[in-house]
Amino acid sequence: MEKSLVIITKKGKIKYLPIEKLQKISKSGKKILSLYQKIVKKCNLHQEQSIDHKNTPHECGISCSVSRELQKQIKTCPNCSVRLIDGGDKITKTALINEDEEIELIIKRKAKNGKIKNLKISVYRQVRIKELTLIAGEEVKMNKYCSKHQSSAIKHLTIHKKNNVTCDIRCPISRNLHKVAKTCSDCQNPHLFIKKPKKQIKCEQVVDLVVNKGEEKQDLLLLLVKKDSTLEKKKFASVKSWISSDTKLKKTNYCKKH
Repeated sequence: MEKSLVIITKKGKIKYLPIEKLQKISKSGKKILSLYQKIVKKCNLHQEQSIDHKNTPHECGISCSVSRELQKQIKTCPNCSVRLIDGGDKITKTALINEDEEIELIIKRKAKNGKIKNLKISVYRQVRIKELTLIAGEEVKMNKYCSKHQSSAIKHLTIHKKNNVTCDIRCPISRNLHKVAKTCSDCQNPHLFIKKPKKQIKCEQVVDLVVNKGEEKQDLLLLLVKKDSTLEKKKFASVKSWISSDTKLKKTNYCKKH
């Protein structure tokens, strides 16, 4: 059974290292996980180009060719500099897990009302399976849908290939297909998805790490001792605020009379 080392930082960065890859890493351990914040200082020319690009009305994202070309120029420009500063992050939790084990995190997250809440969340997300499909004589990796929507997706990509146009997130037909697939019961079949670990968890702080067996998940029980020395048994999943070392007692503000 293949094992992996999981490294988790205070700010929710997650790094998975299989044992084979871990053995090849040098003794210094460099380039395993970056805890620094990158600051790019642009020259006057590229600074002006970046401002002009931002002010141009368009959908700027991963597929924006102008933005990608500008980033390439900045990397090769001798007048532009990259500086790494301490981001205030540090490694807090590590665990060695098997293939049949899953990870859950106890985190501190800020709610909409500004209060910090303790939550227990999974580090995995559902990702649609991709498969190799022959389109216009070329093998292309595409998302797997039900038979009806799969044929529609193949036809759509074939048109793009014939016209020599790349299909990206701005394509309205592709975006509409994703919307339809979300409402289709056959497309939402669990067999068309796989679990993939997240690389980043949005949180204020990672408190603890829980390792569970994926197949045999047991609902843990907590035995709580009340102020009047009576005992109460609760399910761990039903307890909203997880007890931690820095938990503070709530204070009630009264008027001058009381």
